[in-house]
Amino acid sequence: MMLTLILPLCGRKELTKAAAARRKLGHVVAGVDLDRAFATYRKLPPFKGNLGTAVRFEVAHRSDDGTSGKATGGRKRKKIRICAGADVTPARVLEVLVHEMTHIALPPYVHHSERFRLTFRRAARECWGIDVPLNVPASQGCIAYGMGEVAIAELERRISAGEIDTFPPKPRPAKPSRAELTSKTVEKRAAHAVSMLTRAEKRSKAAQRALTRWKKKVRYYERQAAKKAST
Repeated sequence: MMLTLILPLCGRKELTKAAAARRKLGHVVAGVDLDRAFATYRKLPPFKGNLGTAVRFEVAHRSDDGTSGKATGGRKRKKIRICAGADVTPARVLEVLVHEMTHIALPPYVHHSERFRLTFRRAARECWGIDVPLNVPASQGCIAYGMGEVAIAELERRISAGEIDTFPPKPRPAKPSRAELTSKTVEKRAAHAVSMLTRAEKRSKAAQRALTRWKKKVRYYERQAAKKAST
């Protein structure tokens, strides 16, 4: 008889709330800005020139443990989806990212073959300076996953030692206060008022010149009409 461990309802709600809070961070997972990491790694071999012009990111946050990734698309439309669990670490995020980047840098039919493993090993060396052996024990029935676990273990050590950049998100500029916004609005409207006044003065002068000119013409024709009447 198989027994299933059922998580208490309160525990599920807490995990769901935690996942929702992580979801608000967008493409930041475990403190890793995936956009910054991708922009840096794509310039290195074996990715340079092999990823196409546009790669779309999707990030999902699971309420349970486990982190996975998926790469899809052809030559033009490519997408990386990373699904992060509650136990996600920066090392795991970076490994999943490079793993999926390796997929989209290669033809779809390669899968986790020897060509994939050779490319991933080169990527690990270029991105992190880690030499991942090819003859590692298979994990989950896949040697490529075993290579990933080796890379994660070494990444954990190097991140703890401060040797690996985890691409923390850049701090967002502070929002201006209401007083600053009001001051800027007043300045902007005052500058606009001055501009409109200058334009109106120019139009007024032009209208005054036109008025004077047409008055002269009217008086001229009135005099001409008076001369004809007198003769």
